[in-house]
Amino acid sequence: MGYNDLKIAIKRRKKLQQREQPTEQEYEFEPFRAGEALEFDLPAGSAKAEEPFIKRRYPHLTRPAVVFCMPGDPAADILFQEGEERTVGENGARAEKEAVRDMIMRLHPANPFYGEGVEDAGRMKVEWFDFDSFGLDGMIYNLMFFTSVRGRLCSGSFHCESSRAAA
Repeated sequence: MGYNDLKIAIKRRKKLQQREQPTEQEYEFEPFRAGEALEFDLPAGSAKAEEPFIKRRYPHLTRPAVVFCMPGDPAADILFQEGEERTVGENGARAEKEAVRDMIMRLHPANPFYGEGVEDAGRMKVEWFDFDSFGLDGMIYNLMFFTSVRGRLCSGSFHCESSRAAA
């Protein structure tokens, strides 16, 4: 069995071009809170998952603190985790993003990475990157983001089937 880098590169280029095409779908959003100082918009109809569901879906000890399920897609969710009390500094979120991205790239070099950036969210900056990972029955789209809230690192991620991810 051999690997053909050209085939992989062509497949990745096609996927990137598909994501760049504008989508016709409009979404309605409503505000949600995760913790004391973090408020964000999620698609209307999203619901905060109950503790038994979170424990069943994420059985490991480092499970996310807050999980929101997306409407109409039981496999899609968004996770939040607030870090320990510590000052992360001005570049803490960027350093955390780069460390996590580099770790994923080293552990799973076949995962296609699509982009990364910084979004201005009012008084804070949100560092992010996105990639696809391999699941048991297909590709999974992942968007990971990091910010500092009141001196504490807040990280989160969004997951869904790659075929359902919008550009």
